Amino acid sequence: MKKIFKILIVVLIILFLLWLLINFLVALKAKPLIIEKLKKITQRNVSLGELKLKFPFNLEIKKLEIEGSVKIDYAYLSINFWSSLLGKPTFNDIKIKGLELCLVKKSPPENKGKSSSPQKIVFAPKRPAVNFIFKNINIEEATINFFDYDITPEGLKITMKDARLNLENLFFIPISTITNFNLEGKIPWSEDKKEAEVKLNGWVNLYKKDLQANLEINNIDGIYLYPYYRQWVDLEKSRINKATLNFKSDMRALNNDLIANCTLELSEITFKPKPENEPEEKAYQIAKGVLGLLKAIDKDKISLNFTIHTKMDKFEFGLEDIRLAFEDKISQGIKTKKINSTDLLNLPTDFLKNVIKGSTEITKVFIESTVEIGKTITDIFTGPFKKNNDKNK
Repeated sequence: MKKIFKILIVVLIILFLLWLLINFLVALKAKPLIIEKLKKITQRNVSLGELKLKFPFNLEIKKLEIEGSVKIDYAYLSINFWSSLLGKPTFNDIKIKGLELCLVKKSPPENKGKSSSPQKIVFAPKRPAVNFIFKNINIEEATINFFDYDITPEGLKITMKDARLNLENLFFIPISTITNFNLEGKIPWSEDKKEAEVKLNGWVNLYKKDLQANLEINNIDGIYLYPYYRQWVDLEKSRINKATLNFKSDMRALNNDLIANCTLELSEITFKPKPENEPEEKAYQIAKGVLGLLKAIDKDKISLNFTIHTKMDKFEFGLEDIRLAFEDKISQGIKTKKINSTDLLNLPTDFLKNVIKGSTEITKVFIESTVEIGKTITDIFTGPFKKNNDKNK
């Protein structure tokens, strides 16, 4: 019995000395090795404040920064030692606190100045080169900064703060696995605007490229996002002062084909007061007219339903989907006689032509007649002035 006890003591001492040796090697060799590897992968400068080995084989990281990309105040990594030795780097638990992530959308210089369809946001994540396995990931107090240099030269910045993310069973290996996720965060606008609330939850199978998720964003500041739709609306002339939106999406993907059923609701809109004796701009009349049409269709509720068809490994979203949904809604309102011909007089002719494409023959005649009436009225009032101008030339 004493021999067994002595052997056990010797084994424990050896294990302890081995752990001290590994800890020494981590402090001496692992830190510069990690920095060098991250530099090679990211092609950016990397700094690491502190790296410690916690008993038995867990890592503690403080002040990690990848220049212009990622900052981490604190990270705790619980490593599955035996799985990692067998060639499958496995983390039982990862806790990250104080993450700051920077995402940039910027087209190559050769694409600058080229005419293109309305801007789209494209999300195409790349699979890591190493086959990692993450059993559980918890991220708290995260900040995600998104800069879009394609929409404005100085880069339109959208920030999500106080973000919390939980991931369960994230496998980057060729095996069918369900990964559950839950994300919450807030998007601040200007100081006098209410912060947007973001909620995303669901599951994903990265191997089969299947997905089921729900996304909800409330209190979106439509004025802040104006650069994305400035080709359709003149914000100054329309006198829109405030526009608050809510967005919901039910996303389903099967074999990489993703369908997102979306609802965009205008919960609040206000206009700047018009000075006395100042004529109403056409843009203001159009904005008022459009709101009136949407309220007439949905009984004072202003919302648009639209569907996005895209790929899970290359998710594309653009405001063109919303514009088409709007045109379709007006067309449906005409078909169901919720909109009168006089309601259309203030709408742009180009817009009405697009609506005509999706209408029945009777509706087309109805719209075309309305457009012609509008042109005739314009000619009656502007014709004499045109003739006088022609004579004076």
